[in-house]
Amino acid sequence: MNLIVGPASPTASSQELPMELLHLICDYLVDCDTSRRSLRSFSQVNKACAEATRKQFFQHMKLFVESPSQIKAEAKLWNRFLVSPGHAVHVRQLTITGCLRDHYTGRDWPALPNGPVRDTGANTESWNDVANRSFAISPCHCRGGHMEKIVKKNKAWKPLADLLKKLPALRDLLFDADYYFPPCLLSALHHHQPQTRLHINNFAFSLLDYSSREACKIHRSVLDLFSSPCLYSFSCIVFRTSASNHQYIPWRQAEAVLRTLVHHAPGLRNLAFSPGYPPCYSDTPTEAWIPSPSWLGLNPSQKPLGLACLRSLRFGSATTAAVVETWSHHVDFSKVEALEIHYEAKDQTYSATLTDMVHRGLLRSLRALTVYGRLELDNRTKYVSDVGPLLRIMHPLESFSLDGLIKTDIVEALAQHHGMALRYLSLLWMGGPLSNNKFKMLQEHCPQLTDLKIGMQRTQGDEQEVEVYQILGGMPRLERLELLLDIEVPQPFREEDSCCANISEHITKGFVNAAIDATLARSIFRIISAAQCRGSQRNSAVLQELTLCPGRQPVSYATCRRCDQCREHPGWTADHVSLWLARGFVCEKNGWGIEDDDVSVRQTSCEDEESAEKILEEMVDGKQVDPPWDSDMDLAPDIATMTAWEQLWGKIEGPPKEWMHNWASLPLKEDMSDG
Repeated sequence: MNLIVGPASPTASSQELPMELLHLICDYLVDCDTSRRSLRSFSQVNKACAEATRKQFFQHMKLFVESPSQIKAEAKLWNRFLVSPGHAVHVRQLTITGCLRDHYTGRDWPALPNGPVRDTGANTESWNDVANRSFAISPCHCRGGHMEKIVKKNKAWKPLADLLKKLPALRDLLFDADYYFPPCLLSALHHHQPQTRLHINNFAFSLLDYSSREACKIHRSVLDLFSSPCLYSFSCIVFRTSASNHQYIPWRQAEAVLRTLVHHAPGLRNLAFSPGYPPCYSDTPTEAWIPSPSWLGLNPSQKPLGLACLRSLRFGSATTAAVVETWSHHVDFSKVEALEIHYEAKDQTYSATLTDMVHRGLLRSLRALTVYGRLELDNRTKYVSDVGPLLRIMHPLESFSLDGLIKTDIVEALAQHHGMALRYLSLLWMGGPLSNNKFKMLQEHCPQLTDLKIGMQRTQGDEQEVEVYQILGGMPRLERLELLLDIEVPQPFREEDSCCANISEHITKGFVNAAIDATLARSIFRIISAAQCRGSQRNSAVLQELTLCPGRQPVSYATCRRCDQCREHPGWTADHVSLWLARGFVCEKNGWGIEDDDVSVRQTSCEDEESAEKILEEMVDGKQVDPPWDSDMDLAPDIATMTAWEQLWGKIEGPPKEWMHNWASLPLKEDMSDG
């Protein structure tokens, strides 16, 4: 069904439609385009349509907080425009993000810039309903604090607690605004919204004191949180120092505390934990120790609930065989639908562990698997060679994510054994780009893919690059696509053979790859959409969103040892200039048909203009604007990089601010896209 709705005059037929049918139309328009332009236009048809759209507009609400006074002001505003008119009955999900500043100690926590930095779960895919990707561990923008400060700060949250009491249909509360969950909000949920599922995304375990193995004095509110029937998703970070005395906290000891607490969380279904940064940090104490319930302050008469029935589990530390075996005594892995594991290059026992669990039938419910790898500096060439055999014995997965070095057999294993079931796929490689044949294999064997995140090599917009876009367009159900564009050009010559001429040619190719603007983003979107229409015989493509993320690999260059004009530093600013050219974009389909205005393009990332201006000034003048404190380099103007720029975008004249924006992407091979 294709609906094209725009502002129109009220008609008798539209005014007489039953409200149930109008609600069905609104449900369709919500997914018609990500910016909800169709839904907004439908609300302007007449009063009946406007009334029908209120449910969708108020269904998912977001609140960004940064100070107690702002919480009070926002609560007052919401009461006026949401509660009083009666719209509060439509609110199903409330997301609270930000970083509440500490006004009680005279010190401010570092505030997040210009609002929330990411969505913590509003876009959970309907096909999965497992919060393994959308409910990610957030950046450590908060730090632990003393419990007495938390009790005082709890007063700042009371206006919001009063607001929660007035949302009768609230289904999900996503909290990512502080390192603890305010007791007053938990009390409001228990007494007024017991049906609400609570998702906590940034709990800091440094609130607990691990300085000794004596009885731990956990605040009552923390125990109430874990035993709350509302707690549904819990993501925590364990900092390595105690909040009270800054002593070192063994990570595995904190993990043992978490395992004990999950036995007392009746409603917990999603658990993610991390020891901070780096995410694969592992610290195994020399002496095994499991805290008792009395150590935690739990009531000895309160019996544990048995194995935790988790739907998703994310290991934020190195997932060794011992770690998984220990958790198997606390979590029923046969119920786990989404699993994330972390490995280190020096220890890949995770594969043998998972293989054994598959043979024992413990992963029979698994639908989503994420494998994240961290490589040591001396281990860069080690591939994840054992993931392919593991995938060949697993039940078909609907979601698979891999961040690490990939061998070619990973694509074959995915396509042949999981292709018909895969709906979400993320492959972030570190060992090199995938060939066009591998893209073709995914396109042929994975017809159900709706979300794809994958890396590809830019090749100056030639036929080979356009062919990749057309192959991606051959995926009939693909709705969301994120491309990590590798802009680096392989070095075609040796140091002893280099000179100003061939270095400039090499840098020129790199600049063509790096020059990503809105025009190029729109062209890529249209090539993929056109291929979808041809392959599926539809009037319009199903692709809704395309995200372009340029890789940050610099444009490499060789040191010239024979060309006096280059002064031993040819192209020394090329890598920095390429970062100025490389932009990130998001293309979204507006759902308005197939005309030229059906795709909106917005820029998401760009090098700082002031920094780029300094680099371009260094390129022209040969002088470092902000030299390092120990640098005494006498550089010449970067002739090679200047030559590459002028070959593409004209002569350089005047200061950088007069010409630094006078560039554009080069067109793709239209003869391929038109075919």
